[in-house]
Amino acid sequence: MKTIIKRVCCILVLAVSAGATNYTVKSGGGGNYTTIQACSNAAVAGDTCTVFAGSYAGWTQTTSGTSGNPITFTVNPGDTVYITSSINVTNTSYITIGAPDSGGGCANNATATGAGGANPSFNVGGCFVFQNAGVNGPSCGSGNHSNYIHVSYNTSRGSNPGTLVNFSQGAVTGTGCTPYVNTTSDNNYIGHNNVNWNIDSPSAPFCNYQILLYGNNNLVEYNDMQGTGAQHLRMGGSYGISRGNYFHDDNGNVTLGCGQSPEHIDFMFQEGGDQPALSYSLTERGVFENCTNDGGNCKFQFARAGGTSSLDTSQYVIVRYNYIYNIDGSLAGPGSNSDGSNTTPNWAMYNNTVATMSLNSNSGACGTYASGIGYQLNTICYNSQGTDGYSPIDMVTSGSLTNGDQAFDTGCPSCVWSGGLPTYVDEPTYARLANQNPNFANFPTDGTLSTSSISLGTSSSTNSAGPGGVTYTTISSGCGTSSLVVAVSNYFFAGYGPTSNLPSYASIPVGDVIRVDNNTYQLTAVNYGTNTLTTATPVTCNTGDPVSLYQLTDGTVVFPLTQTTPDVGAFQSSSSSTSSVLPPTGLTAAVN
Repeated sequence: MKTIIKRVCCILVLAVSAGATNYTVKSGGGGNYTTIQACSNAAVAGDTCTVFAGSYAGWTQTTSGTSGNPITFTVNPGDTVYITSSINVTNTSYITIGAPDSGGGCANNATATGAGGANPSFNVGGCFVFQNAGVNGPSCGSGNHSNYIHVSYNTSRGSNPGTLVNFSQGAVTGTGCTPYVNTTSDNNYIGHNNVNWNIDSPSAPFCNYQILLYGNNNLVEYNDMQGTGAQHLRMGGSYGISRGNYFHDDNGNVTLGCGQSPEHIDFMFQEGGDQPALSYSLTERGVFENCTNDGGNCKFQFARAGGTSSLDTSQYVIVRYNYIYNIDGSLAGPGSNSDGSNTTPNWAMYNNTVATMSLNSNSGACGTYASGIGYQLNTICYNSQGTDGYSPIDMVTSGSLTNGDQAFDTGCPSCVWSGGLPTYVDEPTYARLANQNPNFANFPTDGTLSTSSISLGTSSSTNSAGPGGVTYTTISSGCGTSSLVVAVSNYFFAGYGPTSNLPSYASIPVGDVIRVDNNTYQLTAVNYGTNTLTTATPVTCNTGDPVSLYQLTDGTVVFPLTQTTPDVGAFQSSSSSTSSVLPPTGLTAAVN
């Protein structure tokens, strides 16, 4: 019996090795192929097409890889490879375009970028250069998919650049396209790309989205994008993550040719009637800066869903630990097709640093919240204003929870915001921080807080910092078990998203680690309908104990155990640290 087992193992190893071939593509000859299409036609699961310097047409991918054995298209290290027409990956899975799954290779050609602070320096580009081209997946209504597609460490530019990734499985009401929402593009990874549409024709109106992605469990992280005339990221579906992206330098005056005057330019966008709408998703540690001259229509996160179907409605979306600077708009702008009704229920926006700088008289708000966002706290509003002209946040608070927001206007140091719109509540914690200077240490490069900032949470050891922010919610029941019922669960994310078949350089999304008293617990599921948090281990607590966030999905600790209150804004007082916490297995989407 032992001999048979050994022979089977050896046969399996030889079979895998035999199927892994590294083909070379050289446009001038001397390789296995002269076109990428020819290499694509030959490649099977586990194979690699390494492309050498030159310009090449895109290709149509008809063969899929398998889990652990993708078909990889990459660039010979040190070479520059231009892709001059679209790549089509419709109805295929397990394809890597750019850096290979093992990392290294052309990723070593990447350049450092990033906005610092909450969005630390990261590397982008270095592999394929898309010249007026991109990667196309299924069109609306096709019923096709593109799953486990990795587009990483590439560059997009040109005089008429195309959408870098266009997986438009969803649809917009009124376009004449009936969406097919039962087959979506899932578990895709779009990371470390450099999309610079300001290089070749800085005065041209580029009207395309830079990333258009519909489906479930998709991860978009560490991309550097600039120069769009539409939106940087348009995303639909459930359990998607936008993390660590840096979107910047958009000029509304340039893009008036895109059909709107002024143009609408957003970091993350969800249009009215999109199906499926963005839900149960997370936007974390992003930076959006220098979006100007568009009449107040630059929004960090904008959701506008219409219709009566649940597919039209964005819900349970978390926006946290982001830095927004010098934009002609606001942190958020939810609403309906007519910007009025409650179409974005149960969104949570907290611990953001917003310095819009009030670029015009009717804009520059910290938040212009419609009736769908009721969970906003611990956000710094610096030189921002509300639509009522004086309170920096127009919002709906949740029950009796205090919000811990902090406002400061350098042009009006004596201002005191004591009221606002009827939906605005000036609670004691907010009043304590109203018009208090956050004392940034490195503004405007980032919103890092100085050691004397009133935004810092109180340290239990030194008691020298400011009052800081507030904890999120309290425990209703479940102490001593792994099923914790809280007053509000909307602040927490269970780590949904792709957790397998990711490149080695991608940080696997880990579910939130919560803090109860001085103990931490790994979340494995969140049921927003019943406000139930499922933890990996039983929780030691008492009913009424406060619950906060200890660690983000990338392992960053934001509320250290040495503090008694959390910080306000996107930049924690302790140095960024990572944990060895591994992602839980067998995650299920328990939502309602």
